[in-house]
Amino acid sequence: MDFTFKNKKLNFPEVELENDFLKDNYQKLMFQRRFFIILGMLIYSSFAMLDINMLNNKLLENIFLLFRLVIIFVCISTFVVSIVSNNNKHFQYAIFSTLFLSASITIAMIILVVIFIPESSLQYLYLSGLSLILIYIYVFLLPFWKGFILGWLIILVYNISLILFSTEFKIMLWYNLVLISSNIVGIFFSFHIEKKNRDNYILNMSLTKAYEEIKNLSLTDSLTDLKNRRFVSEIIIPKITSFTSTKEYILSRKKNRREDEVITNKTGVYGIFLFDIDHFKMVNDNYGHDAGDIVLKQFSDILKNSVRADDFVIRWGGEEFLVILKSTNPQYLKNYANKIKTKIENTDFLISDSGKTIKKTCSIGYTRFPFLDLKPKMLTFEQMVMIADLGLYYSKNNGRNKAVGVLSTGKTPDSKESLIESLVDLDTAIKSGYLRIDL
Repeated sequence: MDFTFKNKKLNFPEVELENDFLKDNYQKLMFQRRFFIILGMLIYSSFAMLDINMLNNKLLENIFLLFRLVIIFVCISTFVVSIVSNNNKHFQYAIFSTLFLSASITIAMIILVVIFIPESSLQYLYLSGLSLILIYIYVFLLPFWKGFILGWLIILVYNISLILFSTEFKIMLWYNLVLISSNIVGIFFSFHIEKKNRDNYILNMSLTKAYEEIKNLSLTDSLTDLKNRRFVSEIIIPKITSFTSTKEYILSRKKNRREDEVITNKTGVYGIFLFDIDHFKMVNDNYGHDAGDIVLKQFSDILKNSVRADDFVIRWGGEEFLVILKSTNPQYLKNYANKIKTKIENTDFLISDSGKTIKKTCSIGYTRFPFLDLKPKMLTFEQMVMIADLGLYYSKNNGRNKAVGVLSTGKTPDSKESLIESLVDLDTAIKSGYLRIDL
């Protein structure tokens, strides 16, 4: 619901933003409302002391004391609801009922004072109390539009009571002046408090959104619109850490070694692929850098269209690209590499607006993460990229246009250090017996 005040609106520009505001501020609002419930109970208690000292009427004292006890009990119940229930609607209903009951009892007390103690200053005292309740409703406890409805409803009920007891018009006019003024003051404060809170929230959300957009730009390659190396360190590696932790947890629960294959199939592996466009420098030398940029964009589009929505394609640098397939069957890695190799071979790369095309090939090195199923944290993600790079190096030094997998032989290293030392070059790694080539 939208309310307009001096051409300003309380509503959010987007429903999702309003839902986020209510969700993010729920605990803060709960704390504020609990505080003011306690404050309200103290106010009612102080009024109870005034009853005893000023009424000089035992019957009224007892009736008013009962009224105060009822209100305090209702306030305590509302306070408990705010703690026990996480449902904001339940709390809103409890607050609405408490405030309306408080106002109704205050009205009843004013009427009783009018009947039993006419022309008493107590009438004005309780009228002031009712005015405070109206302001209290708006400023502290209810959203603007709910307070708006409840405030005017209290005034309506109060006027009906005055009419039923044949109150003089002059007195009615005075009472209404006080109550309507209190209501308008409450509306004014409520509107501006709520609007200020929402405007601040929208501003903060806008700044957050702008920050996220800037951050996204810093993680994106401007030419190909792919993610860059920084994205790997800030986004992917934390995901990899979570993945390896899941692997280790499942391994800790397995009953025997024959479950290894089941575990791998259940969680999958990360496929890590490095692509390098063969003889890319010749494109820049023969056709210009603009033609080279066009080829890079087309190459990146092929890679983007070859993966799932939650996989990653990264421009690793120059004409090198990194592809990461999440939770993938290990047997699929070779098929994927060969599929991309064939796709690149068969693509006519456009290099000018005139329609001129060229043929290109690519070299591919790939591996899987984790390197060893039983020791998922044996090598880091960065070290696994180094292993994929060994495969890429092998491809480029053995005729290019090849997909070369560098995978574990299944031999468990004596130590993590001995495995890392063997990764200085491919020949050393193969001689160590830890790695094998898959063509």
